[in-house]
Amino acid sequence: MMDDFPLALSLSKGRPLMVRQAHHERTHGSPRTDSPVIHQYNSDGRLARTYNQPRPTICCQQSLLVVIPFGEIRMLSAFLLTLHIGAGSVALLTALVAVVTAKGQRVHVLSGRVYAAAMTLVFLTAAPLALLGADVFLLLIAFFSFYLVFAGWRFARNRRGVAHPVDWVATGVMVVTGLGMGAYALALANSGDPQWVTMSVFAAIAVALGVADGLYHRLRRAGGRRRIGRHLTNMLAGTIATVTAVLVVNVETNPPWIAWLLPTVVITPLIVWWNIRVARQNRAN
Repeated sequence: MMDDFPLALSLSKGRPLMVRQAHHERTHGSPRTDSPVIHQYNSDGRLARTYNQPRPTICCQQSLLVVIPFGEIRMLSAFLLTLHIGAGSVALLTALVAVVTAKGQRVHVLSGRVYAAAMTLVFLTAAPLALLGADVFLLLIAFFSFYLVFAGWRFARNRRGVAHPVDWVATGVMVVTGLGMGAYALALANSGDPQWVTMSVFAAIAVALGVADGLYHRLRRAGGRRRIGRHLTNMLAGTIATVTAVLVVNVETNPPWIAWLLPTVVITPLIVWWNIRVARQNRAN
């Protein structure tokens, strides 16, 4: 029965609603109107609210309603989720291959390219899934994770160390995403959601990496070993995001932020060690 209802995604409310439309009955005591009456139902079938909806718009003051047949949106979500899982699995395997192979070897380069392509598909499927579910948390994580891989790939390709406009745009998006994460962390904290811890840590990382990459672009220092250092930093951070996604889907922890932050705690020291090593080699040369 619920399959016959259209699905309305209430972007401001943060959860999907079932919407059923019926013409207003003209009976004694009821105002005469040609406007339809909108009955909104929660996903469990309970009536959420009823209101008159002027024609022809489907927007109300408090939320933007995008009406899509429920059956079609379910099929679309299933399709996107299948692509997302497949791309994530490929990304995880190729990331492990890239980490264990020698830098510069054909296997390393090829696995890195496949990893970047797979993570791009992960982003292209995660963003609409987050929008369909009105999930701000996952939308911010999607942009955060994609920047790490994109920046790592750009540092690998840009051997001259001269930033292109796309590098500046990506850096700006990363910083804005980090600031958005910080604001959302405050909202989560005010609502008592323990995931404010995860969002706060990722916000700090996003701003720090975005600013660091921006400084390298501005000073044109992203050449030689420094370029390799920035490449490895971002790619390993992207690997953290990939491992984290697998962990949070398959392992439940209490509080939930433990699974979200555990890969960061384990792999970040490796990133710091590598950057210290690169800095020492630069001073020696």
